[in-house]
Amino acid sequence: QSLLSQSDKHSLPESLKILLSNSRALYSEHVANGLLSSTEQWWFLQHMLRNSCLMLLNHAAGGAGSHATTIQSRFMKILEIGSFTGCASLLMARESFVDSITLVDVDHQAISLAESAFRQEGIHDKFHYFVGPAKHHLDKLVKGQAQFHFIFIDANKQQYDAYYEKALLLLIDNGTMIVDNVLWRGQVWDDNFRDETTEKMRTFVKKVMDDEEWSESMLMPIGDGMYSVRKLPVTRKDQEHIQHDESVQERQMTDT
Repeated sequence: QSLLSQSDKHSLPESLKILLSNSRALYSEHVANGLLSSTEQWWFLQHMLRNSCLMLLNHAAGGAGSHATTIQSRFMKILEIGSFTGCASLLMARESFVDSITLVDVDHQAISLAESAFRQEGIHDKFHYFVGPAKHHLDKLVKGQAQFHFIFIDANKQQYDAYYEKALLLLIDNGTMIVDNVLWRGQVWDDNFRDETTEKMRTFVKKVMDDEEWSESMLMPIGDGMYSVRKLPVTRKDQEHIQHDESVQERQMTDT
């Protein structure tokens, strides 16, 4: 049973129902043109959309224990890398504590559908749009010293490492990053898969897991796997370096 037929039960806004319908049509067009291999991911998106995006927003706003974002004000800035038609963003933008959402996607048709839906919902002024390769736009955001409380990544899997590095620069201290599809249909844990995308995802998963200097991470068994990453405060990283240096000095003094 599709989300469209279930939407009345969950009181989804009319603009989102229309956007879902338009998004499905665009997704199917991409499949027909050979740009996407199947519609499985889209059906999963429909099933998970409402609960997952609100769960993620609650997580970032302080509902997920030690990995939650500490927000110093009620105005939250969000960056979505790989937004497609912005379905999740539309729901998040309806929350009063969300100040702005920046969407980055290579698909100009998808961004156009998103913009139309946001205007219909009366929340267009909360959004900023970047159409084109994410790395280029992320470089511009870093150069402009933009800062975000919450970043969601669901774009080109082979570029996840680059997106992660840029996102760390764009996050406030204690900011939350959610990275989707990190298990890559389970292929990350299966050594029988050696294709380029799986290998890069495998390397990325290990990198985030081992990155204790800049972030804390937690792999959440949701859908195709989601990484929850909290950027460590500068003060904590500095303190750890100071403690390490003092420990080294003490050992050196003991040796002499």
